[in-house]
Order: sequence, then C-alpha cells, then structure tokens
Amino acid sequence: MTSIIPFESNQPSVAGNAAEMWLSRFPKHTARAYRRDLLDFATFSKIPLMDLHQINLNLVFMRAQDWLNGLTEHPASRARKASALRSYFDFLANLRLIDSNPLRYLHTGRVNHRPREVLTGEEVEGILESIDRSTLTGQRNYCIVSMLAELGLRRHELTSLKVGSLSKSADGRTILTVLGKGEKQRVLPLSRGLCESLNTYLTAFGVLSPNDPLFRNPEGRALSDNLIYEMVQRYADRADINKTISPHSFRHFAVTEATRSGSQAVEIQSLTGHAYVDTVAQYTHLNQVETVEEIQKRRGYEY
Repeated sequence: MTSIIPFESNQPSVAGNAAEMWLSRFPKHTARAYRRDLLDFATFSKIPLMDLHQINLNLVFMRAQDWLNGLTEHPASRARKASALRSYFDFLANLRLIDSNPLRYLHTGRVNHRPREVLTGEEVEGILESIDRSTLTGQRNYCIVSMLAELGLRRHELTSLKVGSLSKSADGRTILTVLGKGEKQRVLPLSRGLCESLNTYLTAFGVLSPNDPLFRNPEGRALSDNLIYEMVQRYADRADINKTISPHSFRHFAVTEATRSGSQAVEIQSLTGHAYVDTVAQYTHLNQVETVEEIQKRRGYEY
C-alpha cells in the first residue's frame, strides 16, 4: 500500500494540474463550490490532492465515506460533495491516472426534496405585465424574463451572453448561441416577439461590439447572477405570486410547458442543454434549431 503523505495546510488552494483542469470545465460558481469540497476532503483525509491518484483506492473510498458520514450538513449538501468527488475521480480515470473510479458507490443518505412550485402560464404573463417597459431598464428586464421563460436559460448562461451571441442563420432566422455547463454550446432560435423586444432594447445603445454584454448595467458591465435573482423575486411580488420564485423557476416552467405540448425528452434536451438525455440524443437526427423551433411553435410562439 502506498504510504499517505500528510496534508499540508499551506499548500496551494488546489494542488496539481489535474484538479485545475477538472475545475475549469465548470461555471465559476460551481467550480468554487467543488474546489472547496475537494479541499475539505483533502484536509479530512490528510491526503494532498496531488497524491489522491497514488493512494490505495479502497482507502480513498473509506476515507470519503467516513467524511460524508461525519458531516452535519443538509443531505442535499452532502449529495453535492459526493457528486464533486465522484466527478473528480471520473476525470482522473478518464486521464488514465487511476484504473477506475473508487467513489462510484458512495452512500450519501436519502435527499428529501420539497415538491417544486411550478409557475403557470398565467403567472408568467403576470410577471411580464408587472414590468414597466417605458424605461430602458424595464425593456432590459422584460427581455430577460421573456428569455428565461421561453428558452429556459440558466442564470449564469444569461449573464454571460454577449451581443455576438445573437446572429442570423442561413435562412435568416435570429438565433442565440448559449454556452452551458461543461462549455457545451447550444443554438436556440428566437421567437418573433422576443426578437422585437431585444431590438427595441438594443437600439438604445447604437453601435455595440460583439464582445459587449448583451444585458448590462448603467456602467455597461455584465449583470451579476444575484441581480437576476433579486429582479425575478421583485416582479413576482408585484404580480402577487405567493410562491418561492427564482430564475430557475422559469427553467422548470419552460421544461414543463414543452412536456405538456408533447415534446419528447430528446427534444427538450435541445432546448435546455440538459446532459441526462445525451444517451437518447445519439438515436435521433433532429436538427437542433428546428427541434427547438418546433417546441416553441407548439407553445404558441411565432417565428
């Protein structure tokens, strides 16, 4: 058995290129949480991160299970920490630094999720109607909420959009290129109504660079994730919606409406960029833009 090298508290935030390579695949906020999880495990196990792949894998499993069992956090937090460890060791296995992932069968206990409160179409309309579009900020916010509801974007996907994310397809349709989790791109066609709203908003700025933020604050900088969260809650309050609302609520709305319209999981994956139906997607030859457009047409959007 390889001897364990004691963990040194003064080593870099994440030791080893493998960990940095793995973290670079995630959005900033996810990478920050995963970095903390990895360091916490290294501190508990007294195994430096740069040496994790050199330690007996059965020992790594036992240390990881002991770490998770000793946590007093919410089950969902424990599940995230376990997911971080599994993902990292999958990455090490893909790099052939280890033969297999020893943490595949980590036990985290049952996670009891509360039922999600899904927005209805009437509630989404109420939120949109509560936005004062007579100001530039109101026009911007109307575009943001419309985009969340129609396209089911994640919060960080929306705040990272650039002016150059908008373009024209070969047949003249306005399309949006979104960079999702794992640096995966998806291309989404925009409805006529959303295009008109965006044109009204962007016209106020005159000439813009492709690298300028699509949605910006008065200083011209990109919006923060927290601002989007607060904005959505504010408009939900104005619309007298007594539900726990976040930007992600609109993603659930988009998926729910697509499902109700008869869309299949493989089609919805084209809209939302969910990874869990990747194995299904390989059995279809649907064009992504046409697939998303078909979903939106079923929901009543015009192109």
